[in-house]
Amino acid sequence: AAMAGTSTFVWGQKRIGKTSLLQVLSADIARRPDTICILLRMGELASLHEGQLAHLIARRLVENSEVHMVAPEESDFGAGLGRLIPFIEQLLASAPGRKLIVIIDEFDDLDPTFYTGERGRQFIKALRSASEVGLTFFFVGSERMDAIYGRHQSDLNKWTNVRLDRIDSRLDCRALIVQPVSGVIEFDTEAIDFITDYTAGNPFYIHNFCFQLFERCLQEHRTYIDVNDTYAVRQQLLRSLGPTNFSHFWEDNPVLEPQEKRRQSAENCIALTCISVLGGRYEGFEELPEIQQSLAIAPDDRATGTYLRQACSRLIQRGVLIHRKDGEGYVVALQIFREWLGENAVAKLLPIWIEHVTSVRRAQESASSPILIADL
Repeated sequence: AAMAGTSTFVWGQKRIGKTSLLQVLSADIARRPDTICILLRMGELASLHEGQLAHLIARRLVENSEVHMVAPEESDFGAGLGRLIPFIEQLLASAPGRKLIVIIDEFDDLDPTFYTGERGRQFIKALRSASEVGLTFFFVGSERMDAIYGRHQSDLNKWTNVRLDRIDSRLDCRALIVQPVSGVIEFDTEAIDFITDYTAGNPFYIHNFCFQLFERCLQEHRTYIDVNDTYAVRQQLLRSLGPTNFSHFWEDNPVLEPQEKRRQSAENCIALTCISVLGGRYEGFEELPEIQQSLAIAPDDRATGTYLRQACSRLIQRGVLIHRKDGEGYVVALQIFREWLGENAVAKLLPIWIEHVTSVRRAQESASSPILIADL
């Protein structure tokens, strides 16, 4: 895509390794003599408006090129991206045959007004125009990226939309497990298979699991890992991983409005709590409202069947829940997350739902309270 000049949205669940992948892509492309590639992180972009973003891109492209050009002053760009387009044309004229690539990590963490409303429409159109004159973009982010792309797909018809969710190749998973300690620690084949299946090929959880194994070997002065070691580390890992290691499963809903995102997150929490009480799986949806009655929730605070069904549909669509192998109902896809929920959902997720219900009730009561005007 980079060599073809095809701008691309790259997205998936958090902690899947997207940033690492794009860092490797950036390093590989930057070594090519015919390519100028820059990688921008959200830490340097979060406070910028469109004109400042355009100025930063122009300045960094000039700094990484060998052409004798000076980037326009920040004030020359105004408040939009428009001035970037003629600059790109001038830069390519000064460096014929070069490819210009800009990678932006965590693109969906920009202010939502960058891709919603009229401002968002103008921003996306300017990006498309810049890509048409020769600037190739790679935008990396979480599952909200798909919603951004879907909203502006008509303007981004020549861009591609790529989802990343796991390492599919078991050989690549094996390499990720074995190669970092090759010649020092040896793995039993059954242990490798267990780690791969338990983490579903997710490199973030593979790394965490293997680090715990490494520490175990270090403490016990051992150089061999068998399946018994993986079972022991499995329990240790579940105790050490906190909600922040899994929160993206209930928080990263592909919606752009903050209030709607919070509501959906809370609904996901109560649905996942009910599912966890059932062992991380359910055969029929009617089980969830029934099991909710056993939870420590006031009757008025219970989620309706509609809310639970909507939450399950979202979790299925996002791949957090998948069809059971026997075809009867659904199960939490990632085994490590399923087991973590079994030990933590009631204590960690249920309060999120209760807090949401309480805040909604307070807002409704405040809206319906009479306005008192003091006598003057």
